[in-house]
Amino acid sequence: MKNKNFLIPLLFIPILTFSQDKFRFPIYPGCEKLKTNEELEKCFSDKLWEDLRKTKNFTELENEVDSKLTLYFTIMKNMKISMFSYAKGSNPELSTKYLERIQNILDNYTTEGLYIRPAMTNGKYENYRYILKVNPFER
Repeated sequence: MKNKNFLIPLLFIPILTFSQDKFRFPIYPGCEKLKTNEELEKCFSDKLWEDLRKTKNFTELENEVDSKLTLYFTIMKNMKISMFSYAKGSNPELSTKYLERIQNILDNYTTEGLYIRPAMTNGKYENYRYILKVNPFER
């Protein structure tokens, strides 16, 4: 039998590597020592609610809420907070009152030289839209 040289084509199978973007949640003042995104997210929420509860007549405002509110604001990569808004279906008057309080809290931090550190992906700051849900049934 004759020796036949077969050219065996080499198949290059591209190895797909899905690099997971390294994301870090925004850091609320007082949460700087935490490491994981879960810890940072919980601390952010807890501290924001703690600050809200310290505002004047908060209990009265909280008692006015009779349906869910979904509030938004954006933590900009330059450490400014902007784009305060609320979801369709949220009570506009109550949502505005909550957002005004949040804005005042964050403005006071800025006056004191404290800022919310923006989110990061792969070591670069990015804008992050924070969502705060107010549910009267989970008090």
